[in-house]
Amino acid sequence: MKFGLHLPNFGAFGDAAVLADLAAQAESAGWDGFFLWDHLLFCEFDKNAHVDPWVALTAVAAATSTIMIGPLVTPLARRRPWELARQTVSLQNFSKGRLILGVGLGEPTEWDFRFFGDSTDPRIRAEKLDEGLEILKGLWSGEQFGFRGTHYTLEPMTFLPVPVTPVPIWVGGAWPNRRPFRRAARYQGVMPLGGAADGTEVLRQVVDYVREHRDSDEPFDVVVSGRSEHDDASAQLITGLQGLATWWIEDISPLRFGVDWPALADPWDVDALTARILAGPLRPRGTTGPVLRTTTAESVAAARMILNEERRTLAEAGIEGELTLTGGSSLEGLLTKGDIDLQLRVTRQQFAGAVAGLHRMSGRFVPVHPEIWTPWLAAFERADGPPVGIAVTIVGSEHDRRFVTSWRRMADDPRAREEYNAVKRRAADYEAEKSGFFDRIGGEPTEPSD
Repeated sequence: MKFGLHLPNFGAFGDAAVLADLAAQAESAGWDGFFLWDHLLFCEFDKNAHVDPWVALTAVAAATSTIMIGPLVTPLARRRPWELARQTVSLQNFSKGRLILGVGLGEPTEWDFRFFGDSTDPRIRAEKLDEGLEILKGLWSGEQFGFRGTHYTLEPMTFLPVPVTPVPIWVGGAWPNRRPFRRAARYQGVMPLGGAADGTEVLRQVVDYVREHRDSDEPFDVVVSGRSEHDDASAQLITGLQGLATWWIEDISPLRFGVDWPALADPWDVDALTARILAGPLRPRGTTGPVLRTTTAESVAAARMILNEERRTLAEAGIEGELTLTGGSSLEGLLTKGDIDLQLRVTRQQFAGAVAGLHRMSGRFVPVHPEIWTPWLAAFERADGPPVGIAVTIVGSEHDRRFVTSWRRMADDPRAREEYNAVKRRAADYEAEKSGFFDRIGGEPTEPSD
């Protein structure tokens, strides 16, 4: 399960600079996502400042490097889908693939719709939502696309650039209404608006219903919102969601303190809200660090079977290069988390084509660790199945030489393997120490020379 935050785009948080600073703190505290409400005017007597969520999310993207971002949810019926297509692609590319787009009908309709002359009819808003989603998909494709619907008409056109990675769409809805969940089944995630308050039985009904209506085996997110503290009751709540939910979204608004929504117009306890962010997510016991196991001859042989399978997959996709097994799974006697590391070694001329080809295989591979990407290094992992990562490197680049040199030395030098295992055992400090260890045995990476 991943853990995100959900903040209003108004009140004490109605400032892009404030939200960017909070997002940076959230990333440091270990949160996986930072998501914003999307309101023009929350209520008629609300005198709070509001910030445009797309401006704020751009500031958030600039202040962070790994945390996922997005609106939860944006009411597509009050947005021009073609403008949203531009905004989402721009933010997805600027953030190096960290955008998730949450969509729904939008509430409250009184102030976000009627005050501005937009229809509050749920049937019309649902029609606009469905048409808008079709337009987004068409414009994101980079191919010529035209559209004629009940509410929108587009002449044939081509929108460029395309997103660096596909933009996942999460669809919100209130159970037991069925239509929002049939809609969600066509996309990448569902967010029941009742959240944890609805209980696990309702959540199980939602998950079963969505699965019945999906025509794809691709990964699908189940997003549950609520309020937790670092206490036994919250730990029991989160643990009970394991196996059902893939994301927990923490409410960071005055509503978490039990006030009714009109109190959002009053001053907020910003210190208490910030303290909950800094406390970090409440991960189930046993998931805070890696579970280590020692590789054996059998596990190395199994890793090589997966290597051969991925070689066939890449060849069928026309992706060129030399795919090799690297990392802890390649040698006996090393501590690993069970993941399998592969290295795709390509020429400078093949690099762009290989990266583009892996992007196209979004049902099998997804880009990861955007903060380490360079013009000669890219990273992907399996979207499903065994935990397989692929690092794409240009042959002769320092990253390439570092991988080859490090693991050749690991194979030849028992002392290097012992030091590697010692670093692994310090699980809390492993990520911080890993780079220094490989710098020592393989050299610090720099840009390749021509």
